[in-house]
Amino acid sequence: MNEILASPITGWIGGTLVGIFVGAAGKYYADKYTDQRKRQEGKSSLRNEFERCRKHMPELFDEMKTDLAANSLKSEFVLLDVRLSYGGFPDQPLAYYMNGIRDAETYKDERATGTVHSHLLDKVKILENAGFVRDISRTSVPYFRMSDEFREMLRT
Repeated sequence: MNEILASPITGWIGGTLVGIFVGAAGKYYADKYTDQRKRQEGKSSLRNEFERCRKHMPELFDEMKTDLAANSLKSEFVLLDVRLSYGGFPDQPLAYYMNGIRDAETYKDERATGTVHSHLLDKVKILENAGFVRDISRTSVPYFRMSDEFREMLRT
């Protein structure tokens, strides 16, 4: 029995099996920690993009944050021109008002329940390009859905 265990073939087989196990374990842990690093880098990149967008449109972000505080389950919103009237929306989305002919950044208007934003569609398109919102319009009225990550970052 000792002769079998001491043979070169047995040593080679044992060494090969140990090498395979160590290699597989090393690959597993390398992949695991690489994936964790990539997720952390992705979150950091997403947070940086969020802060860049917030810097360019703070009033819109503040209004969205306020709306989400009052309506935590809402994720859809519509862009309404303050100069027009609309029928009801069956899903009752959040509403943000725009005025394409006024140059002022934001202002209050008695026809709108919130702030009226200049260049609002352009701002939301920037958010769409960043992956924070998705256009789900079914009519000519701009209708969007916020990503879960965007909603979470707005709340913090």
